[in-house]
Amino acid sequence: MGRGHNRRNNERNNRHSSGKRMKWQGEHSRSAHDDSVKYKNISVYWHVGWKLENTSTNGEQLKKYIIRTMTNWDGNGSFEEFKKRREIVKAMENVEKKTVKLTSRLAVGMGYSHAIDIPGISLMRNYGIPYIPGSEVKGILADAFRLKYGDKRWGDYLLIFGDVGRMEEIDENFRIRGTVVFFDAIVLPIEEKNEKKQFFDADVMTPHYRKYYSGEHRMPLDVENPVPIPFITVRDGTSIEFLWMVIADRLKERIAIIEKEGHEVVLKNPESINKEIEALIEFVSKDLGWGAKRRVGYGRGEPV
Repeated sequence: MGRGHNRRNNERNNRHSSGKRMKWQGEHSRSAHDDSVKYKNISVYWHVGWKLENTSTNGEQLKKYIIRTMTNWDGNGSFEEFKKRREIVKAMENVEKKTVKLTSRLAVGMGYSHAIDIPGISLMRNYGIPYIPGSEVKGILADAFRLKYGDKRWGDYLLIFGDVGRMEEIDENFRIRGTVVFFDAIVLPIEEKNEKKQFFDADVMTPHYRKYYSGEHRMPLDVENPVPIPFITVRDGTSIEFLWMVIADRLKERIAIIEKEGHEVVLKNPESINKEIEALIEFVSKDLGWGAKRRVGYGRGEPV
């Protein structure tokens, strides 16, 4: 084998400053970690697949380190760089914006796995900014529309969202795309005068009935030791910026198809569709919440 291969093996086997050998997982390289330290891109800190080997104590220390690093992260210039690209999207024709200020913490992406068993969070890979994927925004608003109108406004539902997996309820053979594009909703940090930007906050959940949840116990009994689980949230006081775009060129064609199927369409122009989407965002923000843990009050906000 060549020198390059041996050198890479030696670098991979270098010991961490704590004296413990590093165990690398996945396809991420040591250079990815080094770059994350150099440029302080919190997304790489979060996503890179490595952990300390053999000691649970060091694993716990690493959890605390990652959480502390994230809660102290101020964007480090990457947020400003992202804003430049975001402005290009906002300048596109027919793109509309709605901003919501969070009145409670936001937990989004908790189902994502992590190398050291911290519940996940949705971060933009290149910028480290927390966000709600556009597909999730669309799905939540579609559910909110159904909750608000029931079965009374199928035509408008189809016009905005398309079938979105709901067509078995009215006609399983009918398929149509919606006329609205939903962009990723990004988190805008708290920016107070003479203070650093703030995105994240540490949180903890403490399951009391793990064996009941896992099926080992038939009933939730108070005989287990609760195990606190730390996780990262988007802190309250930040804002979520929603962007969407009505594809006006599709409207007339889509309305004709939907009405031909026997569904009445009330929203027949971009202005009325935009007002409906704004109302749905406000409805979700005030009454339903965004992201995970909504039943316990997470993800609430007030339109700005």
